[in-house]
Amino acid sequence: MKINRTLAGLLILGTATISLTACDPPMPPEVAAQIAEQTYTCIEGNSTVAADPLIFDVALGWADSLSYSCVDPEPTMTFTTADISDLTAAARISSYPSTCSVIDSVPLAVDAGVVVYQQSELGGLNLSPKSIAGILDGSITNWNQLGSDNPGYEMPDMAISVVPTADKLALTAVLDYLKLTNTSIGKSLRVKPTVSPSVDLYSVLEEGQIAIVPNSYAVYLGLYPAAIYLGMDKTLGEPILATPDLSGIQSATTQWKVKESSAGMSVVLDPKIEPMAPEGSDTAYN
Repeated sequence: MKINRTLAGLLILGTATISLTACDPPMPPEVAAQIAEQTYTCIEGNSTVAADPLIFDVALGWADSLSYSCVDPEPTMTFTTADISDLTAAARISSYPSTCSVIDSVPLAVDAGVVVYQQSELGGLNLSPKSIAGILDGSITNWNQLGSDNPGYEMPDMAISVVPTADKLALTAVLDYLKLTNTSIGKSLRVKPTVSPSVDLYSVLEEGQIAIVPNSYAVYLGLYPAAIYLGMDKTLGEPILATPDLSGIQSATTQWKVKESSAGMSVVLDPKIEPMAPEGSDTAYN
């Protein structure tokens, strides 16, 4: 099948950090930035960094690496990991705005909102933007209504069950994608946004159930994401699909517009920017 990966990327992770750099005499900003990307500076002391549960193990690895990198003859610099509920932490790694007084904030990672499903009679699932909208607004309620998106497959006659809650940012990403494709959707949604829902809510999907989750949840739980059906390639006679995968997400990061302010740096995805091939790949998936 022809794969045309497209993705409305979603920035869901960020960190509030405090940094101090100095140089004497002053050097051109572009030179300082280049040096900063190649070196690091250790400062005596320890900081507490709070992280969401799904990234907690990664943060522990960073803390361990720092303990090896910043030792004598360098100043001893460490950080201690803590649960995101620790309001006294000096820095936070979170998908949502921090509750602390932010001194500086920089992007750390990207994620995407995906539609996952549990249907044992299907080896895969394609959903057009119109079908995604129909599932969300309740105009599509049975799996056999998805036959046009899955040519060559017999869709089961079974009711579609939708998990009624979704991570707010993941749901926003899906709805934003529908806007980009000019897909209309009803005002009454079957899914309500929730701030940082527990990953356990999606650990066991029921037969015939569909949910919207961050792609990181899908990877962590081994859930099956649906591909987006974009029609048929008339030359090859094969479906054109947009698949949520690492290459697509990495390509989407090249469509960022970077904004800097006194409070740090932020990024916004601009779908009008032509995506570039991610590092290590010869192809940009658009």
